[in-house]
Amino acid sequence: MTLLDVNDGSRPSRLELGRQLTGELPETAPELSDFQAQVETAQGLPAFDWEILSSRAAQIQEDSAEPDSLSSPMDASAEPWWRRWQSWGLALAFAVALIGLPALYQTPEATYTGVKGDVELRFLVDGPEGFASGSEGQVLKPGDRIQFTYRAPLQQSIVLVGVDGTGQSAQYWPETGDVPLSIARDNGLQLLSGSLELDDAPGPEVFVAVFGAGSVGEALELVEDAYAEGGHEAVQALGTLSGVDTLRIEKVR
Repeated sequence: MTLLDVNDGSRPSRLELGRQLTGELPETAPELSDFQAQVETAQGLPAFDWEILSSRAAQIQEDSAEPDSLSSPMDASAEPWWRRWQSWGLALAFAVALIGLPALYQTPEATYTGVKGDVELRFLVDGPEGFASGSEGQVLKPGDRIQFTYRAPLQQSIVLVGVDGTGQSAQYWPETGDVPLSIARDNGLQLLSGSLELDDAPGPEVFVAVFGAGSVGEALELVEDAYAEGGHEAVQALGTLSGVDTLRIEKVR
């Protein structure tokens, strides 16, 4: 048997014989003595010339310390050319996408110059010559008819509720249901369809427009909690919140 004989599986492999020869495994193979003799007589590689190896290692270190600009194009990139083009292509596509983002997200919001979340609630008063603009704190009387206008370019819905002089809250727009009234996203002044006749409850009445509310109940809860904490003044202070505006009307009998 020679070192080149093919092992058909009926005898230990050369690796196993070697491990037995070095003492890593118990010496159980009968072929071990023949294997040892073959190893001792086999022609191996020439002995290492450590002086040559040390010189070559020093040369490799010097080459690696040179600037990248001195290396050949083949050494500068070990990856395939198509992978480099693929990387550049992905980077270029990402850059184009970033450049296109402003155009992609161009919406009516971009034409609005106010602060994001700004809203405005105003009203008109029906008089001898038709509806005319009302003002904050204007004194009206029971039976006067008013109509509401609003400005909310960044919003999609409105809930209009009010608290009268007795502290009673009421839902006005939408008239019924719990789903907020959808509105158009427009920069201009919008008119709520329909009008409201003031009742004879004494004292002030504060109207609250909540834009973007999740539900009518959510808007009512906001107003009722504020009134419970500080009355009409606390309700009126809700107008400082983003997406909320209020107006107060005084009533006399």
